[in-house]
Amino acid sequence: MIYVERCNLAIWTSPKVMSTSLKHLALVFEDSDATENAREFAPWRRFFSPNDRGQAHKRYPTRSFETTQVPPNALHIAVVRHPYARFISTYESRVRNKRKSDAAAWRKISLFGLPDVPTPTFLIDNIGEYMRRHPPLRHHLLPQTHFLGVRAKMFEQVFRMTDLNPFRTFLEALMGTSIHLPHKQRSERSTIQLNDCDKRKLDAIYRSDFETYGRFM
Repeated sequence: MIYVERCNLAIWTSPKVMSTSLKHLALVFEDSDATENAREFAPWRRFFSPNDRGQAHKRYPTRSFETTQVPPNALHIAVVRHPYARFISTYESRVRNKRKSDAAAWRKISLFGLPDVPTPTFLIDNIGEYMRRHPPLRHHLLPQTHFLGVRAKMFEQVFRMTDLNPFRTFLEALMGTSIHLPHKQRSERSTIQLNDCDKRKLDAIYRSDFETYGRFM
């Protein structure tokens, strides 16, 4: 959860659902001298360095819903993403395009006889094993309900990641300034196609997401 104190706004999101972009926006907005009438203020358009990313994640760590301290009387909103698209994005950024920071976890995967470059289908079929052996990957594969909870009614609004215009309009009205919402960790254009069997299995894995937030996706 990203709490923007100046607006008393709690933004609930999940890994691979604009979380880095929104953390950066909140970080710069909170630390700025922007006023309600400073319509030209949009410093989050600056270059997003690794140091910026580290600061954003340090100030706004992504925790489970159960362990997140909910600010009293805040306005709560959420951003969700279709589980298929979120899985593909995780696969592209955490499996196909491996990070140096994940090298130790992938070496451990190999020691347990699991391929370190599984196909999407193999990952889906063995998702439990990969999540047990690879904590960073687990963090990105957990259902969105792990981070947002299972009570959609607690949110004033739930926004869909694929339709950012209403979300941008909402934030601009609340923050009093024009904003830009880039995807800070944009994956390359996907060439992955999930087959019907993959989708049925993902339906089961992310059943709580579909049941709680499916109407918003």
